[in-house]
Amino acid sequence: MMNVNKLLGSTSGLKLRSSLIVVATILVCSVGAGAQQWKDALKAEKAKNGQRQDAINTQGAPIAASLRKVTAQIETHNANRCTFPKGHPEACAAYEKEAARLNTYQQRLRSQLQPLVDEFDRLTARNEEIERRLKCVPLPTSCKSDSDCNECSSCSTFDGRGKAGVCQPLP
Repeated sequence: MMNVNKLLGSTSGLKLRSSLIVVATILVCSVGAGAQQWKDALKAEKAKNGQRQDAINTQGAPIAASLRKVTAQIETHNANRCTFPKGHPEACAAYEKEAARLNTYQQRLRSQLQPLVDEFDRLTARNEEIERRLKCVPLPTSCKSDSDCNECSSCSTFDGRGKAGVCQPLP
């Protein structure tokens, strides 16, 4: 009878070990697949950001050219100061009107260009962050808290109860 129990115990232990190996293999594969999906998503976002940056450059180029042109016109205008006889400022009314027109046009161009520059800068910063994250790939190591993982990952538990988990890439 004892030999039968040992045999059953060994068979059960073998089945248990086989099951654990299968589960571990599935976990490693799913973590690897998840890591690849994460990388692919970041690469896709970076490419989309690059396309938007190209569109911003295309959209902003004529505005920037106009802004450079009006800035040069303002410099030329301001280099040729208008002087008027004492008590007759109306003699420079056309000069002042032209200055106001140029300054208003310059401000309008700046207000059109600034949101594009801000968006371009935001996309550039995001792409730099994506590059940093792609270079800082966490290894799927066991963890109990985020402090067990590196700066590019957080501890993800499968049961949500704080049991041991696996370091996963940050979103």
